[in-house]
Amino acid sequence: MILTSARKDRPDAPPPPETAGKPPGPERAHIIVFGNEKGGSGKSTSAMHVAVALLRLGYRVGTLDLDARQASFTRYMKNRFDHILHERLDTPMPTHMAVHRSTADTIESRNEEERKFLHMALAEQVTENDFLVIDTRSSRALPIPMPTR
Repeated sequence: MILTSARKDRPDAPPPPETAGKPPGPERAHIIVFGNEKGGSGKSTSAMHVAVALLRLGYRVGTLDLDARQASFTRYMKNRFDHILHERLDTPMPTHMAVHRSTADTIESRNEEERKFLHMALAEQVTENDFLVIDTRSSRALPIPMPTR
């Protein structure tokens, strides 16, 4: 699921100091990851607040939900998007992606499919945004294979 909305420049927002007037560059986004081994620790809520705060400061923000099974972060984003549309608000919205668990037959195939989508999502998000906010699953869930350089 990808949610996004076009955003007009907000004249009341201060220009982002490092990016004002600069086009997106390769691997330029700052990446903020919310993780904790325990579920219910506030990862999604904290990620949402940080993403919205950065948007209000005028930054381009991408968000990535690595716990698409539970989808708390994705639901927050969908509710925000629906509210913006319903109320016809001129409110910034991040580009949101969710990494869903693969349904491939083998663990190796599932890991490879999830890894490929994660690489694609990261490649797109870091070049198009100033910040990328990532909400992870608890470590008690099966880990999503993280990319290595």
